[in-house]
Amino acid sequence: DDLGVLGVVRDLLNETKETIFESPFSEWTSQWDSENTIEISTKPSYAAQGYSYELSVDTHRYFKSLPEKKGLLTLVSPDNTKILTMEVTENDTVLSIFDRTSKRTRQLSLQTFPEKCVWSYNSRDVYCGVPNTLAYGNEYPDTWYQGLETYNDSLWKVNTETMAETMISDLNREYSENIDIDSINIDSKGEYLYFIDKNNEFLWSYRLIDF
Repeated sequence: DDLGVLGVVRDLLNETKETIFESPFSEWTSQWDSENTIEISTKPSYAAQGYSYELSVDTHRYFKSLPEKKGLLTLVSPDNTKILTMEVTENDTVLSIFDRTSKRTRQLSLQTFPEKCVWSYNSRDVYCGVPNTLAYGNEYPDTWYQGLETYNDSLWKVNTETMAETMISDLNREYSENIDIDSINIDSKGEYLYFIDKNNEFLWSYRLIDF
């Protein structure tokens, strides 16, 4: 419509709806980051600055969460203290952990998309599917969204306290399959990862042992 986009919260118990956000820009992503706040981000592209805001469900006010970045992708931790981000630089992609309290950004050596990652319930660890290569330099996430690349992922764990990066599994070597991880999640006990192989839509589970 003329307003671009409306952000609406619906109460499933009493079936009421409330508009909490309006924008002339039509493409946003959203994720609940606490009971009363939602992280809203502009649709990412390597050709444009991306913005991410924390939106209050109660007051409808929103505040910038971190500095604008090209190709910005975000994944907020369950305790809402950290944000996993990806951005594109002049020649590459950069994955980082942003701390809301200290405003500190710590860069990781891994290259992947936050959509291929999931936080542990204690908000300490991040589990990610990491492609064997990203061949298009800095043209992300557009290339991935357009389906121009498929990936052969391995599973990694990042401890955000120590910043240790640990490979859990080379999936291709372990299962003789090229697995392009999508829709990754973790069970409430932190014992299993679940994800879809984007190549064929098969559902996988992976038991986390000693990780």
